[in-house]
Amino acid sequence: MANRIAQRVSRVLSNPAFLESATLLRPGAGHRNQHGEWVPGADTTTTVQLATWPVTGQERMALPEGLRSDDIRTFCLRETVHPVEEGTDGTAGDRIRYGGTDWRIFQVEAWGGFTKAMGTRI
Repeated sequence: MANRIAQRVSRVLSNPAFLESATLLRPGAGHRNQHGEWVPGADTTTTVQLATWPVTGQERMALPEGLRSDDIRTFCLRETVHPVEEGTDGTAGDRIRYGGTDWRIFQVEAWGGFTKAMGTRI
């Protein structure tokens, strides 16, 4: 079943009529200044083509309780995406700027040549 879904999504990602433009924002390496304070690095931006939709009710129920009430979307794209690392302040993961809104990526799955990522609205 998962293989059939991957094949369908792969066809969608191959058809420009179903894709939308978005920006993948990847945080750069930070450093400590002369006072020992952390200075985050500048984001690198990449324009990507993706398909997106809101999470289903079944997907929402599988999420941790603290995320279930958040505005969450699923993104499918051909680029590799890095999720926020668990236990961090959330600034180390990738974000997707879609529809004028930034989405922090918290879950990523590789699906036969493309990436399925879930993000929460920032």
